[in-house]
Amino acid sequence: MGSTTTYSEKCSGITYTVLEELVDSAAAEVNACKDVALRQILHENQVRRPFRRLKGLKSEIQSGALAKVKIPRHEWYFHPPSDTLNHYVRVAFYAHSRVETLDGDHAPFRIERTRRPLSSSGVEVATVRRDGSVLEITATSRETTVWREVTDSEEVENLLLERNAEHLRQCTIDGTPFARSPLNSTFGLYGTSPNADALLEGNLDDESLPLTDEAKTWLHELKCDNGIEEIDLNISVDQFRLITRKCNPRTAASPSGFGYVIWKANGRSDLGSLIFSKMMSIPFQKGFAPSRWKRCTEIMLEKDPGNPMIHRLRIIVLLEADFNLALRTIWMRRLFTQAEKANFVNEQWGNRKNKNALDCLTMKLLTCESARIMKSNMALMAMDAAACYDRILTYLSSMSEQRYRLPVSACRTKGAAIFEMQRHVRTAYGESSNSYTSTTNDLMHGECQGKTSSPPSWAIYTIALLKALR
Repeated sequence: MGSTTTYSEKCSGITYTVLEELVDSAAAEVNACKDVALRQILHENQVRRPFRRLKGLKSEIQSGALAKVKIPRHEWYFHPPSDTLNHYVRVAFYAHSRVETLDGDHAPFRIERTRRPLSSSGVEVATVRRDGSVLEITATSRETTVWREVTDSEEVENLLLERNAEHLRQCTIDGTPFARSPLNSTFGLYGTSPNADALLEGNLDDESLPLTDEAKTWLHELKCDNGIEEIDLNISVDQFRLITRKCNPRTAASPSGFGYVIWKANGRSDLGSLIFSKMMSIPFQKGFAPSRWKRCTEIMLEKDPGNPMIHRLRIIVLLEADFNLALRTIWMRRLFTQAEKANFVNEQWGNRKNKNALDCLTMKLLTCESARIMKSNMALMAMDAAACYDRILTYLSSMSEQRYRLPVSACRTKGAAIFEMQRHVRTAYGESSNSYTSTTNDLMHGECQGKTSSPPSWAIYTIALLKALR
């Protein structure tokens, strides 16, 4: 049986062939010194890739892919300053608060939990037993070494795969109402069911839905504006040339190996532009996701450089370059622009033109200073939407985007890519052969960080929320 070669292997073979031709040509035309220099170049190219990996393994502060990860040595931890019991399970930390009783510090802890990272200091190892519906600490001890460093390549990959899968289950594990029965099936997997249509038309009977009045107000804000035109999903030849000309060929992408440089080259070809502009448009027009678009590579970034604790990592996803280019064209250039022209709320400052974080911060500062000088009372609430992209529910996001006339077929394409995505992780040891994905009973929602449609999806997702708060 013949062996198969990857695209990157073919490129490496072509590179070596070109260098060998240069060596032979130099040997015939110039002196031996030149020949020796060229042969040295050939040798350097042969060892460059493994040297890059070895360099990352040697360095204490990783500048590239992860070579190690730190995990807790124990399961239970107690943090006296915050009076919180922390449980490490399935590569994630959960916090248990104390039951409010007259016993004060001797009261047990609740079984109910919330996802919360472990404090970096003042932590004690705890021995815990369950007594009915509460948890009790039987003993605590102070240890200087809380973390265990894992360097085995297989164990690192398995830990990261499990950690990332658990991270994308947050909305279902934490009990988000629309991620639980019966609301998780009300609007369909992609937000394209008859109930979704009724909601967008303003005809949904929400009396039977187990929702608060505030949640119902939010759903009412998703009603479509009939004066908005439907988004065009066709990517023309000229648009294909434009988007490929502007892309950076050095940007990492494409698990298949067809990076931005390939599409940039196709943009210079009349035939390539004609063919691939159609190939980009058809999936969104027909409502399906090609198999190549349903595979991604996850890169792990350390939030604390040099200290790769399992709960202090950030996922950056590498998608297929042509998929990302199409998402940028349809979501960022067309959908987001149309939402701006419609009824975008002024309170939304994220990802918008002529609005930046410094201006928003200045307004906050002036408001506080005004209240201080005028000696008037004011209340200020600051909330961090932790893991905001990774907690976006796909069907609610799709309905928010349909409100601004994104066709149903495009929502199905994006939804199919999310739920059927085969997710591999890349470390300093290479890309994992194993992967994880959603199943019917284990849906993993969330917009990927690294996907060009994520910023407009999040901004549009929050428009109805902000209007409901008014």
